[in-house]
Amino acid sequence: MSADKFILIFDQIDNTQRALIHERVKDLADSWWHELLDVWVVEGGDSVSAWRDHLAVFVPQRPSKLVVFRLSDVKPRWAARLTSMDWFSEH
Repeated sequence: MSADKFILIFDQIDNTQRALIHERVKDLADSWWHELLDVWVVEGGDSVSAWRDHLAVFVPQRPSKLVVFRLSDVKPRWAARLTSMDWFSEH
């Protein structure tokens, strides 16, 4: 059984926040994809609220924002034009 996957979306964060978030994601995720500046797709973790709680310390309520979505076990339909599509094929 594969681990749950989550999408972590941030808005209005600076480079310091971005670096701290990136290090925390690397520590907590089994694997991750991060080609879009403030979006991470991660594999592993307990729940959306757990991810929120782990990352909220780097994101003050204003002006920065954080949204976490859990991807369902059903294969989502999507289309993209990205350079690092291999991660999506492998996970």
